[in-house]
Amino acid sequence: MSVRQVLRTHPVLTACVGYVVLRAISALVIIWVGQHAYHHPSRDYFGVATQWDGQWYRRIVEHGYPATLPHRPDGSVAENEYAFLPLYPGLIRALIWATGGSFEVVATTLSLVLGVAATGMLVVLLRRFVGPAAAAVAAILWAASPASPTLQMAYTESLAMLLLGALLWALTREKWLIATVLAPVVGLARPLGPPLIVAALVAAWLRWRARADRPLLRGERIRIVAMVVVTALAGWIWAAYVGWRTGVRNGYVLTELAWQFTDKAHPFGSLLSQLNRVVPTPVSVAIAVAVGLGILALALGPWAQRLGWVLRLWVVAYLGYIAAAALVNASVVRYLLPAFPLAVVLIGAGRARPSRRQGARAIGWCLAFVILQVVWAWGVLRGPGFGGAP
Repeated sequence: MSVRQVLRTHPVLTACVGYVVLRAISALVIIWVGQHAYHHPSRDYFGVATQWDGQWYRRIVEHGYPATLPHRPDGSVAENEYAFLPLYPGLIRALIWATGGSFEVVATTLSLVLGVAATGMLVVLLRRFVGPAAAAVAAILWAASPASPTLQMAYTESLAMLLLGALLWALTREKWLIATVLAPVVGLARPLGPPLIVAALVAAWLRWRARADRPLLRGERIRIVAMVVVTALAGWIWAAYVGWRTGVRNGYVLTELAWQFTDKAHPFGSLLSQLNRVVPTPVSVAIAVAVGLGILALALGPWAQRLGWVLRLWVVAYLGYIAAAALVNASVVRYLLPAFPLAVVLIGAGRARPSRRQGARAIGWCLAFVILQVVWAWGVLRGPGFGGAP
């Protein structure tokens, strides 16, 4: 049986095996990086894999969330646990209780296993659009991406990707009730509210547009409206809880802004600030606009035609949201993981007439991504470095 036949007949299994192989490579990178850690003679695999965000999750697992927001000497809100959503540490705590395992082993194993499930979910989602073989190859390429080591670290990436893949699958398959249930769950795993609202509205619009060929009955209309409303509210569940628990109405927003050392949100402020460090303001704006146009071209051009409008506009909305709201540091690399449909574009499978060199493209991109993994891990996972927290 040829490789192409294996990809076509067993796409989920093939992609999951590829994910495991890539995580083994990432484990070797993590171990190597740990031997050259800053301020430490050496750190083992678990020491590296549970640093940065992992230490915040450890605090939540062991002590829960604080009753009040901590403040800096100048009175501004300090970094605190409320920036880290509760579903992932809740699962860790439950597994530690059930197994008696340590935080290091449970957290990293949970991420690794959820990453396998997320890879399979992405294949299930994408194969409807590009076929089983291309879906498997795209999922493997996603699993090789530069920040993919976080999929086996004490980070929420694996859980978020599994839930995101399932929610986008429900939207593209018009499973409105499933999407309605999943949206609040995603909202407790990762702050993806604004771009998910866009995806939900696009899915609803596509169904409305098709009503002439497939009549839209009253029951389905109610389910669609419920899905859109719940998705819109899902991103505010955690923020509302933080406000209620701490007594500070905008406590969650202030917590997120604490990492930027400000108490006011400035759309695209972090992005432009980082660019302004190396180029004048007019140039930084021009660069930002050029990058934005490039993303629009990739997601909306003929290269992504087969992906469908929900996935294409998800990419645009999500990356726009990250550019506008995220703190621009080394974390930006891992923030690219939810833009997984772009993997289809990179291998040439998104065109109406897919490239015949998808395999060669995938191999080339995988090798490049693994090299970038090493560069990213060396610069970030050793400890305080050029980019800050991963």
